[in-house]
Amino acid sequence: MASLTAHLGLRISRFSVQDFQQYSRAPLPAPADLAPAEGEPPGIALLRRCQGMFSGSYGPHGFEVLSLSVSSSQGDAPGGCPVAGPRLQALKLVGDPNVMALKHSFVVDASSCRLGRYDPHADDPFAAGGAVRPCLSFFTAATAFVALEERPVAARFRAFGCINQVPGHWDPEWVPATFLVYDSEPAGDGDNASAAAGGCTMCTVVFEDEGQPVRHAIDLLPMPSAASGWAAA
Repeated sequence: MASLTAHLGLRISRFSVQDFQQYSRAPLPAPADLAPAEGEPPGIALLRRCQGMFSGSYGPHGFEVLSLSVSSSQGDAPGGCPVAGPRLQALKLVGDPNVMALKHSFVVDASSCRLGRYDPHADDPFAAGGAVRPCLSFFTAATAFVALEERPVAARFRAFGCINQVPGHWDPEWVPATFLVYDSEPAGDGDNASAAAGGCTMCTVVFEDEGQPVRHAIDLLPMPSAASGWAAA
């Protein structure tokens, strides 16, 4: 831990499921609402609940704002989008020098829904020899190792993140990612109640970082409560 902290030049801590659960999410749809319409893939209703404006910390790139929306049209698909069918797509409203505003941060394959908790062995496509790779998440107050298997994950989806290596030169790549939707009851008061009333669900996109010892996750908060962050260290 110490050597990694020194290498990154960041304050690193660990957040438990108790820390995570103090931030409320809107409840998942009732079982009847989870049934897709004719011709729609299972899990599409879960992704519809994730539509709206969200914010997340992109580490050194800072605070970014995204618009999440469900689409089946190829007319509004990002360039080179690896998902041809129904999908959730995340358009950056506030971006960074690598992936600018009005470019997409990630897309989620609506047909790939897997219900249930996160399994760090089965759900990491690049885990080597059964080893669990740690996962970092960036917060305003700290950079945290997060235990995704301890979080109240209701469903996991195959996703693709958009990266661009050279600032100012647009040559994007789509890389493997995982999208997580949570199952939790709203607190019923304060800003969290407003988020629940708006139908937004907090969610996470995990960039799988093939060939790297550490993955990174971006926790997405519905606006305007996103401004307060999940960590209050």
